[in-house]
Order: sequence, then C-alpha cells, then structure tokens
Amino acid sequence: MTDLLTPDGLAAALRRIGAERYHNLHPFHRLLHGGKLDKARCKPGTQRYCYQSAIPRKDAALIARTDDAALRRIWRQRLVDHDGDAPDSGGIVRWLALTDGLGLDRDYVVSMRGALPATRFAVEAMCASSPSAASSRRLPRR
Repeated sequence: MTDLLTPDGLAAALRRIGAERYHNLHPFHRLLHGGKLDKARCKPGTQRYCYQSAIPRKDAALIARTDDAALRRIWRQRLVDHDGDAPDSGGIVRWLALTDGLGLDRDYVVSMRGALPATRFAVEAMCASSPSAASSRRLPRR
C-alpha cells in the first residue's frame, strides 16, 4: 500500500514532475523552437493548435470557479499568454503564424477538421472537467 502524501509532499511531487517532464523539455518542442524541424515534421501543428486554442477556455472555467482572488490573478496571466492582451497577440496567434508558414490553410486549422478525433475528444474532456473551486486551492509556495 502506498502512503498518502501530505499537501506539501504532493506539491513537491508535482513540482518535481513538472521540472522533469514539462512540455518545454520534450525533444519535439526543443527541435521546433530551435528551428530544427522540416515542414513535414511540423505538420502535426493542427493537433497542437486544437489543444492550444482550448487552454484559455479551460483556464477561464477554472478562474470562474475559484473563490480566491489571488489565485484568479495568477491564472489570469495564462489567459493573456494564450489569447494575448490585444488583437494579433498571444500564443494562439503565434501557433497560427506557424501553421501559416507551413502552408496549412488557416480556415482548415481553425476549424480543427485536421485534428484527430482522439485529440478533439481529449481537448473537450479537458475543458469539460475543469476543477471546482474546492479542488483548485493554491499549492504551498516553494
């Protein structure tokens, strides 16, 4: 039987996983951001766009269900990161610039018709299962 973690132990375990496995450490991410991928290897951008475009919806749902104003302010920055703070800014616009550069039709990418059914299912499940305020308490500081 596994011992239950204390809240601090759980926070430390999650931070350890994040430090070891966060998306920016993935070899594909490093190759992409290092300019080392050819167009053929970047074509899965439609799958990633499907995910990226849903993150603000998921984050907004979490913010709406959180009673803690300080925690809402922290998560609000993620909305700005993805949606931008002005037209033509933010991470989603940068993903569309990438798919434009790959020669993918923007309407096709935005429609998500190119996303695999499993990708669409996972993304919609992520948005539908945003945690309630009771389960979105602030993790202890490092």
